[in-house]
Amino acid sequence: TNDDGASSSSSSSSKKGDEEETKKNTTTFKPPEGAKIQLEFDNSYANFKVERKADEIGDKNFPGSLHNVAELFGNLQMIRPHLTNLHECVERFKRILKEGPDGKQTNGMGQAIVCFNCGFVALPKGGDVGMECANCGEKEHTNKVVCKQGDGSIVPWIENRVAPMTKEERRKQIEADVAIARKLQSLGDGGGDIG
Repeated sequence: TNDDGASSSSSSSSKKGDEEETKKNTTTFKPPEGAKIQLEFDNSYANFKVERKADEIGDKNFPGSLHNVAELFGNLQMIRPHLTNLHECVERFKRILKEGPDGKQTNGMGQAIVCFNCGFVALPKGGDVGMECANCGEKEHTNKVVCKQGDGSIVPWIENRVAPMTKEERRKQIEADVAIARKLQSLGDGGGDIG
């Protein structure tokens, strides 16, 4: 049976359901004027389930998948580094899964987390036992991510070991983000036409 309780036996009904699910999982938002970024989030992002913490159970606004997290970041205009980090991490994982490890780098495997502070999706700092973001060090605003395939099986997170941002790189990134936010704010306050 499908979500509304009706049973479907034909492949055309299944295709229609898939199309409806794809429509539900379509992320659209208007990027800020002058944005020079285009990211594509296919419906496979919905297979990356975000696990709730105890205090998040019952929160109907909680993003249940990385597709929902991408929508959240997009709607809040949290493009850099949040949305770009999320996209880069997931696309890297999908590439490793498709092509296999290259044999040249050390690979990590285990339980991934998503960081709502920077958008990074990766194994936690120190392996798959903690909740600290390997990129920015955030511990509170992170949630576990589970990759479920269509058949219900779970795929562990696989990643090449990537060096996290240095404190100086993170500082520069924050300064750039603040400058962009100030520019957007000044445009919104009558400092220019934003469309």
